[in-house]
Amino acid sequence: MGSSGLIPRLPRREKNTPLPNNGMTKVFGGPHDFRLTILYPSCFRLNRVESVRVELSPVEPVDRVLDLNHQQQNAMLPIRLSIPGALVSAAETSLEISPFGATQALFHVTAMAAGVLPDARLEVTRDGETEAIPVPMRSQGNAWLAALAGITLLLPLLIFLPSHMPQWSNGGVERSMLTWMPRLPLGSEVASFAQSAFTWLATTGAGWHLSFFALMAMVMIATVLCVSRSPRPMIIKGPKFTLGSPPRPIDPPKYLTPVSEVDIAVSQPS
Repeated sequence: MGSSGLIPRLPRREKNTPLPNNGMTKVFGGPHDFRLTILYPSCFRLNRVESVRVELSPVEPVDRVLDLNHQQQNAMLPIRLSIPGALVSAAETSLEISPFGATQALFHVTAMAAGVLPDARLEVTRDGETEAIPVPMRSQGNAWLAALAGITLLLPLLIFLPSHMPQWSNGGVERSMLTWMPRLPLGSEVASFAQSAFTWLATTGAGWHLSFFALMAMVMIATVLCVSRSPRPMIIKGPKFTLGSPPRPIDPPKYLTPVSEVDIAVSQPS
């Protein structure tokens, strides 16, 4: 039996053309990697309303041009800010889960007690479980500021007073201290030292304007302390986690399936 002149047809390959691994497949349902960022002041001021901002941002943001579900509402991530010793306005809220950019929530915090705020944390509920991110916080009142202002003014004043009381430079301070103190082993030495210091401040210290320079030095020290204890922005980044359903397999269109040369030759008309 002679040959029919037909070219034997080879089995067709079923291997599909792989899609490029450029993140485009993440648009179709996920999953996506996210990270929480907490921004808060380093020190809360007592009875003052401060702000704490929480941001949910994708690790690898997807270009919004690839968003094919404009009308579909994104899922929400419940969060709760817990700070013992402080009042938190809107302690529970939800963050929109968006792979295209960061979303944020704002909490208003009023510290009610000075000192360290123990066990402050941000609670995150996902996949039916609650995880906590510890946030070290503390608060301070205004008592230290009043004490600092008092010391700043009192010390230069004490240095300035001996110059206006010259009658005490002739042993008056020593005699008064010996009368005031009980008989102690070192009582006379302490009184003598106080008399010498008073006499020096009334004469040499007044000539050097020591009280003025003491005031300038205390003002500088107070300024440095106020700046160092003023609230500064703090940032805490939580661990990376995954949200979203596993990606659905996306079959390429049929015209992307490779065809062998034999198939092309057979399909052409003779």
